Amino acid sequence: MGRVATFDLMRFRGPVLGRLARVPADRRALRAVDGLVLGRLLGTGAGSSTATGADLHRWAMFAVWEDAEASEDFWALDPLGRRWRRTASERWSSTLRPRRSRGTWAGLEPFVDADLTAAARGPVAVLTRATVRAHRLRRFHRARPAVETELQGAPGLLAVVGMGEWPIGQQATFSLWRDAASARAFASD
Repeated sequence: MGRVATFDLMRFRGPVLGRLARVPADRRALRAVDGLVLGRLLGTGAGSSTATGADLHRWAMFAVWEDAEASEDFWALDPLGRRWRRTASERWSSTLRPRRSRGTWAGLEPFVDADLTAAARGPVAVLTRATVRAHRLRRFHRARPAVETELQGAPGLLAVVGMGEWPIGQQATFSLWRDAASARAFASD
């Protein structure tokens, strides 16, 4: 079947400072997970907003796995996955079959051997990621409110969460759409 991607949202209760202190160690531990091609622990924005402002109790993980079994093993057997599963007060998880990919993440083409030819049926997830250069940050943040308003009112949008690897320059958005046509219609506007 080949590579699969997963997207997990996790909410943790308790002291924020303790959670923040664990982030560097959790990111290092994630890099050592068997069967993981690409794994990113991401901070999230508040609510369904893609605007600035963080929810320090909610974290996302985007991962590309060699196969579905590697993902299942992470949550069942790996110490990091088991700890997250045990300490998260809630977790939303999705397994994604890549249908289209453009660009690299950390110099890696995560879906190099994925079957990108099958047509998408049912809900479609879209992950966008960008590194915003320092000299363009002001322009990027000025444009954000209009894009946010348009996105929140888009027909077919089911959910969206803004994320970042770093609070300022490395931004990502995960959006879930009713179908591929809805996602394409928003992207083409």
